[in-house]
Amino acid sequence: MTPRFSFLLPAYKALFLHEAITSILSQDYPNYELVIVNDASPEDIDSIVQSFSDNRIQYYKNERNLGGINLIAQWQHCVDLSDSEYIIMASDDDVYLPNYLSEMDRLAKRYPLADVFHCHICRMDSIGQITDISAPCKEWESAIESFYYRNIAHRMQTLPEFMFRRTALEEAGGFVDFPLGYYSDDATVVRTGMKHGIVCSDKYLLYSRSSGLNISSNHNTLPQRLQACEDFLHWAERFVDTLTPQNKIEEVLLQHTKELLWFRQQDMAHSIVRQMNNTQLNTLLRQRNSWPFTLISVRNVLVQLLHHQFCCCKSN
Repeated sequence: MTPRFSFLLPAYKALFLHEAITSILSQDYPNYELVIVNDASPEDIDSIVQSFSDNRIQYYKNERNLGGINLIAQWQHCVDLSDSEYIIMASDDDVYLPNYLSEMDRLAKRYPLADVFHCHICRMDSIGQITDISAPCKEWESAIESFYYRNIAHRMQTLPEFMFRRTALEEAGGFVDFPLGYYSDDATVVRTGMKHGIVCSDKYLLYSRSSGLNISSNHNTLPQRLQACEDFLHWAERFVDTLTPQNKIEEVLLQHTKELLWFRQQDMAHSIVRQMNNTQLNTLLRQRNSWPFTLISVRNVLVQLLHHQFCCCKSN
């Protein structure tokens, strides 16, 4: 029997993998599978996976590392290895509560037309201490509401909390491809949820780990992350023009979104720059004439941010 749900887990880091797998296999809903894809990891992923004896696990190994070249291609590869009705793109260091899947099943039955579902989350650090929790949101939101509260009002969310209807994800064009997958989840959620909205559980069902080991948190990936900021801005400007508000509230939210998108991207760039040390700041300043960015205004803002940050660091 084809499982109703598939957890898709691209595995590269071993440190928290056993805990992540255990949380998925501990779900109190029975009809699902766990597809693990070893992305040519240099770490001992095999031993961890083989320590579980569970026929719900489907284990695959890439001959070469795919996620390091194109993270979205790795995500899509994982999708292609399953054929369930709904998919969840899990992570190798997050922890699901046992009732995550039963809650997603309940919401899918309550909203049979919806294609995107998620839950509230807790952010935790590398030792499992809770550092933040996501803000409340309505059980059902339109794409306009979801886009505004995530990208303008800075609501915390992460890809592993989301469940997608496979056919809707594919019809929408799959995962939106930005460098390092940076902001790809945000774009994918609203694009897939355009027709029937996004449904959210009021329960906290995922502990999302910020371990500092992810690609997007690596300081060496700064140029790609800044490029992703600009790519996201271009994409978002085009996307919001396709949205049609259904009431006065959505009209206001959409108007604010259009007005504030550029400032949101400036915040994104600034948050990246703040993570840099003196050497990295100085290197980026020297290389600014070769930056790939096409928006001259963004280039100018980044130069100002870098000069300000570098001077502050030197004075401390």
